[in-house]
Amino acid sequence: MIKNGSLWEYLKQCDEEGFLISASTPGEDRWTDVGGEPDEELGGLVPGHAYSVLQVKEYKNLKLVNIRNPWGNFEWYL
Repeated sequence: MIKNGSLWEYLKQCDEEGFLISASTPGEDRWTDVGGEPDEELGGLVPGHAYSVLQVKEYKNLKLVNIRNPWGNFEWYL
């Protein structure tokens, strides 16, 4: 589903139709209660945390997902 691009097309369609989309990372969230830095191996995402997907876009062959991060800022990840 990921390799053939159907997941990406499905995400774009859901975004265009106004569906609520969420995402999560594997692992255990050990940062929210005590503070600290997110896992750099996960691209700065917090392990075991849920995210709201705000937008799904494509620009010059880049697939972009705009998420709301747990610290209250907005960032784009490839």
